[in-house]
Amino acid sequence: MEITYLGHAGWFIKTNDVKILCDPWNSKNPAFYNTWYVYPFNDNLDWKNYLDVDVLYVSHLHKDHFDEETLKLLSKDITIVIPEFRQNRLIDKFKELGFSNFKMGKMSIGDTKINTYVSETVDRMMEDSMILISDGDKTFLNMNDAELLEDNQKEIQSVYPSIDMLTLQFSGANWYPHCYENYNNDEIKTISKSFREKSIDNFRRVSQILKARKVITSAGPPAFLSDDLLYA
Repeated sequence: MEITYLGHAGWFIKTNDVKILCDPWNSKNPAFYNTWYVYPFNDNLDWKNYLDVDVLYVSHLHKDHFDEETLKLLSKDITIVIPEFRQNRLIDKFKELGFSNFKMGKMSIGDTKINTYVSETVDRMMEDSMILISDGDKTFLNMNDAELLEDNQKEIQSVYPSIDMLTLQFSGANWYPHCYENYNNDEIKTISKSFREKSIDNFRRVSQILKARKVITSAGPPAFLSDDLLYA
């Protein structure tokens, strides 16, 4: 299995059987009203090569994962593995872009097995998901923004007692500064420190639970298009 990091939550995975693309986002396409972008920039990658794949996976509909401009460049015949969300707006969005070949939940190609797991939590605006790829020798679990729920953990560990490579978020977007304007500087520092520590603790906890042999940080942080914050 060959695994290439494309920036943010983007991954290109090649096995003897299949080439898989996860959450591709080109830094030429800022998200959320042009306020977020991939950093470091990745528009100089060989995107023609990385978009020449057999299978596509997009974890959820947030714009830093569902980059429509990049997805439009893919062949419309590509197979898209779709997490089994209760309300599958993801399929609707793909159909709007002209895609029609969907596999629900999981699929196998030769010795390569692809499984998706839905991570639905009360405090999120939408369902999230993760993908696990096994080529019969190595395992790669890409969690991106998703949380490891107990059911997911049990299902994964019932088949894979340990994970060879794990990727998950080590930091993320908090609401500083626009939601903290009523706090003084000391309070802002305390809140921000707590947020960072919580993210890092979760990173360590999940890595230990899944007995990951190698852990790669991904899916964050976003860089804001603000000269004052860019190098902070």
